[in-house]
Amino acid sequence: MAEAIPLDSPQAAKTIADAAEKREAAARAAATPLPGPLADAFSPHPDIKVGNYTVRAFCEADYEYLQTLEHPIVDMLIAAFSGKESQSDYFASGQKAWELCYLLTRPIDDLDAQFKNGVQSVKDAAKAEFSKMPFGAPSIIHAAALKQVMDAGKTAIAYGSSEDSEGSKKNAAAVQS
Repeated sequence: MAEAIPLDSPQAAKTIADAAEKREAAARAAATPLPGPLADAFSPHPDIKVGNYTVRAFCEADYEYLQTLEHPIVDMLIAAFSGKESQSDYFASGQKAWELCYLLTRPIDDLDAQFKNGVQSVKDAAKAEFSKMPFGAPSIIHAAALKQVMDAGKTAIAYGSSEDSEGSKKNAAAVQS
């Protein structure tokens, strides 16, 4: 067993200072994100200001809302996460574009309340707000909304794909359950 060091000795003070320094270094190391898709997983995605609209960051609830609306972006996200090609024919115009704009320009709490009134009430509100804008204006808001979706999705996409011996793409980090 090691010999006890008196607490008031210079050696004890050095040991305590070394331990504190190691703890601080470990804390700094843990706070520094590693490279890769998870580096920004918990980084805040800043809001994007487009005219009078603020397009907020995409979050978990938005994915659920998009599923409820049967939005084609859901298929695109699932395809991206699984390393497959999307079968969606999503075109960034009309009702589906208005819905994405509507979702990402509203606070989540407001959307929760809106969805309690039914899916059709959300679709109607999106159409009422964005269909009467000058041609092209919703597409600028939509581009910002799509950027927020893609930025959030970057952390869920695998570290990359590798080619197997047949040359087909496979997702290197996909978890099959």
